[in-house]
Amino acid sequence: MKGFVISVLLVLSFLLQYCHDASSSIDKMPSNLIINLKWHPAYPQESQADVETGLLWVLAYLGESITEKDYLDYMTWIEPNLLQLDLTDLIDDPQKRLLWKEVLTEIKLESDDPKHHSVDVGKFVFETFNESDTYYQLTGMPTDLNAFKSFYDLDDEYRFSVAKGESCVAFGFRMIGCSQANELTELGYIAQEGTGSSISDFTAEEFEVFDFMENGQPRFGIYNTEGNLMTGANPEVTIAGKPAKCMWCHTSQVQPLIFAATNIDGFETMDSFSTRIHEQNVMRRRYLRKHNYDFAIDSLRQHSLAELLYFTYEYPTPQRLASEGIESDKIMSLDYHDNIEYRFFGLEFDSMVHRYAVDPTFKKSSRETYWEE
Repeated sequence: MKGFVISVLLVLSFLLQYCHDASSSIDKMPSNLIINLKWHPAYPQESQADVETGLLWVLAYLGESITEKDYLDYMTWIEPNLLQLDLTDLIDDPQKRLLWKEVLTEIKLESDDPKHHSVDVGKFVFETFNESDTYYQLTGMPTDLNAFKSFYDLDDEYRFSVAKGESCVAFGFRMIGCSQANELTELGYIAQEGTGSSISDFTAEEFEVFDFMENGQPRFGIYNTEGNLMTGANPEVTIAGKPAKCMWCHTSQVQPLIFAATNIDGFETMDSFSTRIHEQNVMRRRYLRKHNYDFAIDSLRQHSLAELLYFTYEYPTPQRLASEGIESDKIMSLDYHDNIEYRFFGLEFDSMVHRYAVDPTFKKSSRETYWEE
């Protein structure tokens, strides 16, 4: 009887301590996750709705369960060029709430707006989606390659290979492995890129992976040969760049083959591989529709609105610079270049300049791992 009483007391003590710890954890949870974002229009057609849609996609890329039906619940225009983004009711996971609080606090420290403590909406995207370490943390990418491979039961047998010179990103051969999946969230891919004049003397230099998060959006990671995360790909073996750059081609799908034209002995044929990709993208569409994420289906223009938020921040136009308060003499003196990437939906930027020209402290790139003068 005495032992029973002691056991009960120990259990009660544990429960009281657990409740106290849980209460303390709740007390430490951020009460709000709010940031004010300043919009500086970069081109005449840009609208508030474009900014909202771009942010919807950015948040989705970062793993948040936000949909086209509810995204305006988290966005409020408090002034014509000032948007309040409130993630408080969107993010439930305590660990992720703390992480977002740290991220938002760090970004706010760089605000030069004493009234609203706002930050440039392009800068916000740059410091979250385009900052690789932050992107990895917010999306929960495993820090170790073996953890990723174990989760998807990926072995060292690569099923398909793109021939040297036929990859969109790799300079040499690109070998690809894929998990067996019946559900979208069970689908994981791994590609190894490296050196060698033939498959027989191929040497892997890095590994690129992607899978799909619970919200149906792909997640990307780059690992070195030791299995550690890299902020971006090795430019000597590939032009893949940062994880965020992967979204330019993948959008929200398994990317079909583009330039591959050669079947390689010992590997799956291109027809077989293409059929598999098609089936997986059908799986993806069904998943997105089932979970109300179907805004991501075939919405190339919407996807590009997310790109434009950070792209026009890194490469501002004269219109944007004027909105930022840059003096006209300075704007007129800059050496501009054109960009044709967005002609497919009627945008042609004939005057863009790297932000470094107006802010010498800015030495970053949205696409590569580093930027040089």
